[in-house]
Amino acid sequence: MTKTMKTGVTFFFYFILSALPAQQALTLVPYRAGDLWGYADVNGNVVVPVQYDEAYPFVSQLEMLGPYYSDGSVINWPELEHPVAVVRKNGLYGLLGSKGQILSPPVSANIFSFEPASKGTFWVRYSDGDQNPDGIEVFKNALLYDGGTKITPFKYEYFNDDSGCGPGDYANYYSFITEVSPDYEVVYRKGKAGVISIMGKEIVPPIWDSAHPDELGYTLVNSYQDTVYMDGYSGVGYYMLNPQNQIIKKLPNVRYCQAYAGHGLWAIQNENNRVYLINSAGERAIQDNFSDFFGFNEHGFAAVRDSMGSGRVIDRNGKTMINTNFQGDWYKDSTGYWIMGKDGLWYAYDHRFQKTSKEGFQSPANEISICGKKFVEYKLNGSYRLVESLSKKQLLVNYSIVEDESVSYDRWGKTFDFLGVKIIKNDKIGLVDCQLSEIIPPLYNQVSLLYGPNLWQVESSGKFGIYDAIKKQLVVPAIFDLIELGYKSGKIFYSVRQGEYWGEYDHDGKEILPVIFEEKVLQDDRLQLLKSKQGWHILDQNLKEVSSFVLPPFDMFPPPYHVNSIPRLNKYYLAGNDILGVMVTIKGKKALFNQWGQLLIPPDFAEFSIHDDYIVAKKEGKMGVLLYPELCEFIGFHYENIIYTEGKFVLQKAIKSKAFMLYNPKTHEKLDAPVSKYADIRHWFKEGLMQASKDGYHYYLDEHFNEVFSVQYEYAWHFSEGLAGVKSDNDLWGYINKKGEEVIKPQYLEIENLRQGLAWVISRHLPDSSHWLSIINSSGRELFTIRSGTSVLKLVRPFLLIGKSEENLSVLDSNLQIVLDECHIVNWDEEQGSLYYLENGRPGFLSADGKKSSAEHKFTRQKFPDGRVGISYFSTWGLQDQKGRWLMPIASQWARSDENGETFIITRDEKKALFDRVGKQITPFLESNLERKGEFCELTNANGQLGLYDLKGVLVVPAQFSGIEVLPELKLIKVTTHENKVGFFDYKGRQYFKE
Repeated sequence: MTKTMKTGVTFFFYFILSALPAQQALTLVPYRAGDLWGYADVNGNVVVPVQYDEAYPFVSQLEMLGPYYSDGSVINWPELEHPVAVVRKNGLYGLLGSKGQILSPPVSANIFSFEPASKGTFWVRYSDGDQNPDGIEVFKNALLYDGGTKITPFKYEYFNDDSGCGPGDYANYYSFITEVSPDYEVVYRKGKAGVISIMGKEIVPPIWDSAHPDELGYTLVNSYQDTVYMDGYSGVGYYMLNPQNQIIKKLPNVRYCQAYAGHGLWAIQNENNRVYLINSAGERAIQDNFSDFFGFNEHGFAAVRDSMGSGRVIDRNGKTMINTNFQGDWYKDSTGYWIMGKDGLWYAYDHRFQKTSKEGFQSPANEISICGKKFVEYKLNGSYRLVESLSKKQLLVNYSIVEDESVSYDRWGKTFDFLGVKIIKNDKIGLVDCQLSEIIPPLYNQVSLLYGPNLWQVESSGKFGIYDAIKKQLVVPAIFDLIELGYKSGKIFYSVRQGEYWGEYDHDGKEILPVIFEEKVLQDDRLQLLKSKQGWHILDQNLKEVSSFVLPPFDMFPPPYHVNSIPRLNKYYLAGNDILGVMVTIKGKKALFNQWGQLLIPPDFAEFSIHDDYIVAKKEGKMGVLLYPELCEFIGFHYENIIYTEGKFVLQKAIKSKAFMLYNPKTHEKLDAPVSKYADIRHWFKEGLMQASKDGYHYYLDEHFNEVFSVQYEYAWHFSEGLAGVKSDNDLWGYINKKGEEVIKPQYLEIENLRQGLAWVISRHLPDSSHWLSIINSSGRELFTIRSGTSVLKLVRPFLLIGKSEENLSVLDSNLQIVLDECHIVNWDEEQGSLYYLENGRPGFLSADGKKSSAEHKFTRQKFPDGRVGISYFSTWGLQDQKGRWLMPIASQWARSDENGETFIITRDEKKALFDRVGKQITPFLESNLERKGEFCELTNANGQLGLYDLKGVLVVPAQFSGIEVLPELKLIKVTTHENKVGFFDYKGRQYFKE
């Protein structure tokens, strides 16, 4: 087999078998040996010898083998009792039976096409290029019958009968005309029609121009030309034949056969264009003539129209069941028919067209379910009514029900054991409970649960509000363009937007902030600067106004905003006082206002920074220093860079140069740094000392650049609280004092600067080389020690996290007091010094000051149909049952699931495993990608090779293939090798190929 042919085979398998509609028992399986195919039984024994170029799985539903099959276009054909398979040999396709017997030898250059016939039989067709006299391609046609075990010879043709004896027009839902009887099929040869039984026996030879058999084998035939001679009859016309192919009668005055109408009757149109019905004896079955006949349904009723245009429904004996003008609509349901009368109202009838409702309705009644209970809904006098049944006229409600509307989870995904039903009245929506008691009146365009179980968002004319179902009133008026749910300090609140402006309401609907702000407030405890219609406002953590003021016009670049174009609120130490200041940019220059809007520093400088009474500023590309509050020039604007460090100024005329000058503003002394003396000098002071280095030594210099002392270490830090960290040649850390003496000798793997007289250090203990974390004081005394070899140790200022695992941590404050015990830290903010945690499965928030509050609003929930809920919380995930009990405790893991939550692919430590619906692990954790595929789970290893686990955790297909496709309808697994060859496994992992 050539490479091109192999590729074509692979595509063909994918094209035909990618999605199949019906299940069947596993019979013979395609078996490949090298490049040739045969078939093996379920035990692996070869039954059909290896001889074919291609061999396809046995199928019970022949649409699987249709040449035009595409995903999603399954027609739901009837199944064969015995599956068949297509094979290809020497360029031609054939057909095999379920035991491997040849139904058709290879005869077609293209794969067969199939079409359902009657009672589980199928037409099998192929083209060999023949054409009829009109130049139309003619297909060879055979009938596959006896459950898929037999096939007629390909002696018939595929020919569309367009003689006018097809189905008539459909007048309504229930009316139709049967085109083919269930036990017989029309066949064609050389353009002529005949009849065969569904067992393949030829009943009427194909010599007629049309044929219409009934279910007993009687056939109405027609000859357009005087070419047929049978039983003493000849000539053009219609004839009735019995099942023995004998003429019973020639029918006079027939213009054409409208169709076989079913129930042993044929619809005939006479020369006067009137339709009448005949039976199998060729005699009139009903004496009436009709201008229109619309066929019998399964109950034996037909819709007709007489010559006067009046409509009625008749049975197969011609009895009139109901008179109607046929100008209205018809509707059939499980109880019978709904028919629109001449008055334009709908009336109910049973299956025998006996009227069951004397009263007419404006719409057909509709069966609906409310919380599992059945009701009937109909429209009368412009209003919808709801009753238990049409026979019970007790009015329950006067609005329309939106059936089975679940409202059991809110905006945050929190679940509730509550089922409500949406209602509609006058095109407005409301809500009732399962007892049909009104929860929300039908006054709104939309209703959705906002915060369970009683707070609902309602929408009217594009505006939103909040309705409290317990208080039975709007707590937030429906006047807002947007409502967002917020959470702060253990309480929910609402951010509302009206036009361009935002405001805040509390849980009870009380206005916290008026709707005047251009942006919504933040959900944290910081001071906030907000702009309103009136001006600028500073709000505290409780959203109380600290001050308000007006700013002059400032620069505001269009989105995305540059950070320097937005007013910024900060705390400043200026002229001996702590102040709140607002920094803005005005015409490209910085300006500072206080919290009352008073100008402190005018917009004269491109940049400036505040240091006590000094302002380091930049003007015209140069830097200088001003005195505050006079704002007079203290150091001229001559420098490229100025650094303020512990009361002194570092002046640089060229940033790229190492040279700088140290200026003391109190003594006005200026000293040039001895940069040529050292390899490096750091520009800042820490506790009165500046660092320099040369030849492996670290030097500490005073404000006059005098060497106070020097030390020889691999690395040395600046001083903090009188001590500096140093690293020795053996990679251990210790501390020195300001005399260069080792106060704490190098012995630690890691250290930090002293803070409030304490520091964290990590050491290695002998003889087991375990790691320990300790808190030491400035003399090196260990105040607290814990082994780190089997523990989790994290320092998240101001807290220490210690424990045996990520899911079992204790949180200690700076005084080593336990704030949280046995919890799971899932997220933290080092800037704010806050933590999000789980404690006994409950989410919490710990602020920097040690206050704890709920963080349930951070839960993201995914509800599954049986009430189970998947819960995500930052980087954690867990699964609860419908009563809130943990099936999979929430932990450091992530999950993907199919829609119904029957299985979950869990990711832990970058490894994946499959779990079942109640949290039981199915497969081991692997460094492979996993994907659920029907009854299996596909794994992709690091080399891109594919394998397959079943849902019991058995590795059915090893990870060795470039492609895998599960064929559940065939109970087979198709694999593609890296050489682009196809093979099969069964569900037990048996391999049906060898190289």
